[in-house]
Amino acid sequence: MPPPPFPGGTAFDWRAIVAGQKFISIKATTGECSVDPWFARDLAGARSVDLIRTAYHYFTAGQDGASQADHFLRVTRAQGLSWRNAYEPPPVLDLEECIRDGKRLQLAEVQKFLARVTQVSGVQPTIYTQK
Repeated sequence: MPPPPFPGGTAFDWRAIVAGQKFISIKATTGECSVDPWFARDLAGARSVDLIRTAYHYFTAGQDGASQADHFLRVTRAQGLSWRNAYEPPPVLDLEECIRDGKRLQLAEVQKFLARVTQVSGVQPTIYTQK
């Protein structure tokens, strides 16, 4: 299903939006199977104005870390991200939810995610958290 249109049904004016900005981190995936519906569009927009860009994965407590990593890698690779050039800093793991549906975040699952992404991409992810 395509993402809903922008307000007014028009596309972003990427040059106006990013004026003075140099970097963007775009949400790609959540959990083991969700893909952000705006990921491909926003990544293309960031590329169109030569922004330094990366993607992030929103980690889901109670799901397998390696499966989440594989999902993230499939989606980002399909959009041409390799994290091997100057315009692609390391991927980001977003850790915000400590409990989901009664299941607690497990350090071992986070470590599986980080290890898999590092092993496959050759780049160690950055971690983002609010807590």
